[in-house]
Amino acid sequence: MSVGALGFGILGGSVAWAAHLLASYFAVGAGCGDLGEDVLRALLVAVTAGTGLIAAISLAVAQRAARVTATWRRSLARAGVLLDALGLFGIALGGTLPFALRTC
Repeated sequence: MSVGALGFGILGGSVAWAAHLLASYFAVGAGCGDLGEDVLRALLVAVTAGTGLIAAISLAVAQRAARVTATWRRSLARAGVLLDALGLFGIALGGTLPFALRTC
């Protein structure tokens, strides 16, 4: 397992969660004036699906690294599994809000 793959496994989910928050805020800010609410919800679902996919791939990479590697890399990979799971949960939770609350 390369250091780059291990780094993606550790930080990928957290970066995807941050990207989800930024893209969602941008979509709501830009979309509330010109777009309809249904279009805005579809855009938010697309952002959620895209960033969720990145976080899930990062979680899979971290799980593989935790099984394959040894020594300090295994500890980092296990921490990455926890961070990626937290990021994926945050993305999933944030993705449900447009359906529970009014977007504009």
